[in-house]
Amino acid sequence: RDPMATGMGANMLGRREIYYVSHLSTGMVSIIDGNRFEIIKEIEVGSRPLSIVPDERNNVYVASDRTGQITLINGLHKIDREWHIPNNGNIQISWTGKRLYVCNADKVCVYDLESGEEIACIAEFAAANCIRLDKNGERLFVLDVLKNELKIYDALDLDLIAQFQNVGQKPRCIAIGCDGREVYIGNGGIHRGAGAGNISVLELDSGNISYMDFPAGSAITDLGVYENLLFAINTGLGQVDIIDVLIRK
Repeated sequence: RDPMATGMGANMLGRREIYYVSHLSTGMVSIIDGNRFEIIKEIEVGSRPLSIVPDERNNVYVASDRTGQITLINGLHKIDREWHIPNNGNIQISWTGKRLYVCNADKVCVYDLESGEEIACIAEFAAANCIRLDKNGERLFVLDVLKNELKIYDALDLDLIAQFQNVGQKPRCIAIGCDGREVYIGNGGIHRGAGAGNISVLELDSGNISYMDFPAGSAITDLGVYENLLFAINTGLGQVDIIDVLIRK
């Protein structure tokens, strides 16, 4: 794997596992057969592809921030469509709602997935660095890393539902719990080296925040949830940590 590889996505085609890995240094996406661990194909998608987001139809969307390009790769591993939309590498897809949510630091804009036209835009952020839709596509979560706050919007009309401040220690990323009642916030940590990044656990009903601690030198830069397992990319220690959220170990 390229040391400059960044985003990663996965789709299930029957029993066949397909992985998509983007490479910062080459602007390529590698499509990998997860059963045989072989590269099926490599596709050029634009300079600095930062994230890969799958939809419900075995398509994946790749956001390349340097060229302001979003690329749709279909289930046949071909480029189906390209949008030229300014972005910072953070996007979300609602196939059922036919919407494309695009983050660009100081704003988050929504586009029609078919026409590509802008529907609405929220421009009230200092540095929105991570956006997520809940599993039903009803709520949009936006992490502002400079303001250290999390805002939740109605995904359809973009009305503000809730706002939480001081959610982390140099927050970098978020993941939504499977039940939609907790948000996990990955933190880089205040001090590098001796300090340690951790994960904030925000309970949406009460607003209470607790923490999952990590060893010194940790920096949590990406999170993913599958059932009761939380996957944390620990860039500081160069590893992936897997936590059972029920016991927090």
